[in-house]
Amino acid sequence: MESFVGSLGLVRSRAASPARWLLMKRAQLEFIHADRLSGDSYRDCIVREITWTLNLHRQKDCLVSSYSRLHLSQAIYVPSETQKVWFDVEFFVAELYTEAARRSVADNPHAVWLTGAEAGQVVRTKVFPSANAIRS
Repeated sequence: MESFVGSLGLVRSRAASPARWLLMKRAQLEFIHADRLSGDSYRDCIVREITWTLNLHRQKDCLVSSYSRLHLSQAIYVPSETQKVWFDVEFFVAELYTEAARRSVADNPHAVWLTGAEAGQVVRTKVFPSANAIRS
């Protein structure tokens, strides 16, 4: 069984109301995520990936929550795969802290800010296209 062990970064902007969440244009829109490497904490791996992906200074440009907001350990059917995928993932909220960080993200052609409702719609239609897609 394929697996993903790592973290997912929920990068939030409160500059607009309602709050917006950062997704990256890759093969499809995705939240920033990182594999957990040997010796990494779940937080370490997402801090590394957020700062690398967004070209930020690790120590000053963004704040990542000290603790995860959610932990998921479950086998989930993913339509793009031929079998269930085991997920062991921690979800961390992050915020851009400096004006330089906000400019770096604004200049990134792959960065997309969506409301919670819009991000939820992307997850439902792109990752889990039908109500029957998730099978425990």
